[in-house]
Amino acid sequence: MICFKGRSLVKVTIKNKPIPEGLKIWAAAKKGYLLRWEYHIPEAAQTRERRRLIAARRHADPHNLAETQRVMLNLAVSLPPAAYHIFFDNLFTTPSLIRALRERGIAATGTAHTNHGIYHDFIIAKQANREGQLQKWDFNKLQAVPSEDDLVNHIAFQDNCLVLWMTSYFSGSERVQHLRRRLNTMQAQAREARAFFSPDFGRVINTPCIQIAYNFNMNGVDRGDQLCAYRGYAHRIRRGGWQALAWTFLLDMILRP
Repeated sequence: MICFKGRSLVKVTIKNKPIPEGLKIWAAAKKGYLLRWEYHIPEAAQTRERRRLIAARRHADPHNLAETQRVMLNLAVSLPPAAYHIFFDNLFTTPSLIRALRERGIAATGTAHTNHGIYHDFIIAKQANREGQLQKWDFNKLQAVPSEDDLVNHIAFQDNCLVLWMTSYFSGSERVQHLRRRLNTMQAQAREARAFFSPDFGRVINTPCIQIAYNFNMNGVDRGDQLCAYRGYAHRIRRGGWQALAWTFLLDMILRP
């Protein structure tokens, strides 16, 4: 998000962000440093020609990706040629997006919503976990189910709550010894975690690699958002959103330490 409080058709408001109001940018980032980005244009601000172009692309797409997933795919394929493993959150994760990235030689891992095509039994387990009634899922248990075409693995992992992933990289069997700490929570869905750690503060246990890799590599864009909010170039915007893009975003990308 780029801070901008003036009048603009492309201005959006997203609560609980370091910059809640301004201009939105989709970005691919690593540890807070933006590698590629694309400006977000709300549907109400799109021209008729742009809407036609989007509709034509959607019609020609064999994976039938939504616009949000298409932005992620465009950012990924625009990166310099190399071997990539992309991590994203459940806003983007669908089997179609992971297949499309895999066809282009890009590995992908992301947490999954229950309404984004995850394995049906995991949906039932997730709902039971939310209600604090999940049975036969001990702490640190992992279950992996491949898709019918064997291109996407659907994974459920019992952490402090039941975590759902989709991935084209991990099989679910990869594990490593790792120090896990007990979280200070009294929620019903964390009952198994409390029973596992009690009375210890932490333990070295055989942890799935997907969980370690995801926690380590995620939040690259959010870190970039924080850097812009806390260490950005202080320049007052007077004449429209273009100055916010030029001064508050592009100049920040150049001067950021």
